[in-house]
Amino acid sequence: MYIKIFVLLVWVLLSACSSHKLTNNDGITHKQMRLTHMKRLLNDLNNVQYTRHKSEIELDDDRKRYANSLADSLKLMSKKTVDFPKNDPTFIIKSSKLEEYNNLTKQLYTQGEEIENQANRYDFESLEITIENVKKTCMSCHNIVGLKHNPLKD
Repeated sequence: MYIKIFVLLVWVLLSACSSHKLTNNDGITHKQMRLTHMKRLLNDLNNVQYTRHKSEIELDDDRKRYANSLADSLKLMSKKTVDFPKNDPTFIIKSSKLEEYNNLTKQLYTQGEEIENQANRYDFESLEITIENVKKTCMSCHNIVGLKHNPLKD
């Protein structure tokens, strides 16, 4: 039954795309964007189909791997951000906010370690809470440095 639904979805997606004839008036960038979007949709469909066949243990191992990758990125990012005020002349922060900024970078590193530990214990409920706390840490830091664009809200 799931295979029939999958085939039907792919057919609908492909027929919808083929019903719009590409003309010379369409910009090449627009065509590339549509093709990239279609490839992404088909890839997502393939992942859904494949994921459906994974066992809970395999899914948990995937979650663990993604969480460990996130933890590594957070720890690396926290180390790099510590040096921003010293090494980047374009990075301007008020001296009154520097201590708070440094505390947030340390907190980010600690949260990365916490995510790593929770993932290795397969403690995904706690992991969700920690990830929400990481988002709050990031937004606090962005407020300090005056970042108007917040990528976590997009």
